Amino acid sequence: MINRRRCQRRPYKPLGHLLKDAAAQPATETAPPRRTPRKVARREAINQGLSANDLDTLGDLDWYLARVPSGKEFVAERVLDDAGLIVFVPTETKFRKVNRMAKNKTEMRFALIPGYCLIGIYRGDGPTVDAQWSNLFRFRLVREVIGHDGRPVALPWRQVRALLVRHSRGEFKAPDAQRWMQTYREFAAGDRVEVLEGPFEGHIAEVTEIRGQQARMVVRLFGAERAIDIPIIALGRAA
Repeated sequence: MINRRRCQRRPYKPLGHLLKDAAAQPATETAPPRRTPRKVARREAINQGLSANDLDTLGDLDWYLARVPSGKEFVAERVLDDAGLIVFVPTETKFRKVNRMAKNKTEMRFALIPGYCLIGIYRGDGPTVDAQWSNLFRFRLVREVIGHDGRPVALPWRQVRALLVRHSRGEFKAPDAQRWMQTYREFAAGDRVEVLEGPFEGHIAEVTEIRGQQARMVVRLFGAERAIDIPIIALGRAA
């Protein structure tokens, strides 16, 4: 059964909300909660690539890794976002059954880094930066910020940039073909898989192509290598 706290049945969201928050003038005191609707329009389902200007805007921030209770990453994201902080939870999607009685799988969103959120803090010193830090630590959801010798350490922008670009391109979004694959044994073209049922049961070979609900693999048959198509539901990634 799916742990509902660890996933969200929400669409894979883009990074437009980060750009809007990063470009806005930061508050000089603790921001009041923004009791707006769940910002559905801002968190639309369509992903678009980030431009160079967008990355420059996000690069003006220092990014820190904040530890939150595992399984409550999306709760922390919502609470901190409503409080006026710039927060980003990298996500990946997987196809899972909602419960044991469900016949079909549903695309669900999981935290890519379980137990952590990315927090964007404006650079420099002064009341603006102090207000952001005090606003962050007034929430019990935030256990700590990763650092050294008691001081938070910003993540290298090169790594954060690479993560943002890959996320905006939808690289962590599960391919639709995984909807029909064996749970926890999903595979992609180039992986070695095992045939789980049918006349070729037990064969292990490399998948060369996936088309719809069929996977093409090359097996040795009658002394020669032959390409055959097998339903992906009958295959599983080899251990």
